[in-house]
Amino acid sequence: MKIKFKVRLLPVAFLAMILPVSAQFTYNSPYSRYGIGNLYQVVNAHNAAMGGLKYGINGAYLVNPSNPASYTAFRKNYFTFDAGLNGSAARLTAGSKSRDEGHFNLNNLAFGVPLGDRWGGAFGLIPFSSVGYSISEHNLHPDFGGYNTIYEGNGGINRAFAGLAAKITPDLSVGVNANFMFGSLNYIRTVVFDSTYYLNLRSRQSRIIHDVSFDAGLQYNKILNESRGISLTAGVMAGIPSRLSGREDILTETFKYSGSNVVVIRDTVENVSGAEGTMNLPLQLAGGVSLKRAERWMAGVDFAWQDWSGFSAFGTVDSLKPAFQMAVGGEYKLNSILLRAGLRYQQSYLEIRSNQLNEVGISFGVGLPVYNKNYSVSMISMGLEAGMRGTTDDGLIQERFGRLWLGFTMSQERWFKRREYN
Repeated sequence: MKIKFKVRLLPVAFLAMILPVSAQFTYNSPYSRYGIGNLYQVVNAHNAAMGGLKYGINGAYLVNPSNPASYTAFRKNYFTFDAGLNGSAARLTAGSKSRDEGHFNLNNLAFGVPLGDRWGGAFGLIPFSSVGYSISEHNLHPDFGGYNTIYEGNGGINRAFAGLAAKITPDLSVGVNANFMFGSLNYIRTVVFDSTYYLNLRSRQSRIIHDVSFDAGLQYNKILNESRGISLTAGVMAGIPSRLSGREDILTETFKYSGSNVVVIRDTVENVSGAEGTMNLPLQLAGGVSLKRAERWMAGVDFAWQDWSGFSAFGTVDSLKPAFQMAVGGEYKLNSILLRAGLRYQQSYLEIRSNQLNEVGISFGVGLPVYNKNYSVSMISMGLEAGMRGTTDDGLIQERFGRLWLGFTMSQERWFKRREYN
């Protein structure tokens, strides 16, 4: 008797294609200059279409790393693959001036694995934060005359996660994620004098992060009416405070422009390479509740809080504030199509000129089932969001944005299919 294994190659090929893509997937925003940049609040297209709802939900084919306790809901013997793309477009307005920005890139990649009757696990890659901005201002100095200061930034932090969950009782699950946080935050400040008599100055600063953080969650699932299939799910999540290790590189140089605007370095003012440091992530507390009727509808609400007031990075302290977020959303099954909608409100960790920046968004989307003979369950999800962040008061910048999420979920009974021949 010979035994052969037939490996389903589509997910592996897709993984190989998109893994090299960096995780900086947002439009350029001047507010990403502060803290660790813009924080990602949405995990996948499924969550995005429901206002970012994520802490009190689970599903047989839903990989939800926002609450690792949800992994016990995976359907037995079905391995789930989930990947998605995210596109965003924004109009940035300050006074009478405006500018348009836009990007499109990878958003998430995850696998869900059932491990018997009581256990489940998941692993994948999602973005955590992003930095992207370019700001220029002109000033006058009584001794040196006019000069331009240009602030630029790029990069971000990615989160590679692996989690495990277990059912303590038939109704209560507990889970934990180990997250490898990695990436670089890059900042450039350039001073260019109007007069060619003075040397210009450019300072480059890069912070490279590579360390582990943890988060844990609980979910309680209770059937309220078995005959009608109505059930309640309540979940809580705690992001454990972490001090992420990394290194910092700083290079400051004076320069001149040649006749063809080529930079000619004149002197090195500071050169620091590989200086060790840390960046601290504060405690995060979150929870959510959802009510659903099997195969028909689901509605839920989420809350999240994180105190960033004690944040520091490589010895530098930013004046950040506690952040708060609330989301409401749900889905309704019409024939075989899932219709989704949601609202969210976020009070960010940024307070500039006595204005704490708020963000609001309204979203909707669909889940379209795809059937074929090779894969047991497939779903294409799309989410759209329109929202606004910030204000034009006190000379600040307001961002009006639109976002698109596209996701593909595939759940198959056997990815490694054994066939026997006599």
